[in-house]
Amino acid sequence: MSALDVQDFIQQNRATAQQAETFRGYWESDKHWEARREFILRNMSDFEADRLDHLLSLSMVWANNVFMGCRSVATDPVCLLTAATARRCWKK
Repeated sequence: MSALDVQDFIQQNRATAQQAETFRGYWESDKHWEARREFILRNMSDFEADRLDHLLSLSMVWANNVFMGCRSVATDPVCLLTAATARRCWKK
């Protein structure tokens, strides 16, 4: 999903986009938030409403892995889940 695709999605799905905005941490830079928001929006449909906390946790682990290079046992399943997402997001 390119930046233009994300903007199109947000325009067409205002309620979902507004919900996603509530998940932003005050410590996140615009760059980090835009990537994490894309991760959340891209994967939100795969999680039921009562499992959104799991998606948010995965998005934070993914962002820490990508931006800060954090590696742990927890990142292995995340890498499996997000390998395609990471390749699409950071192929630049």
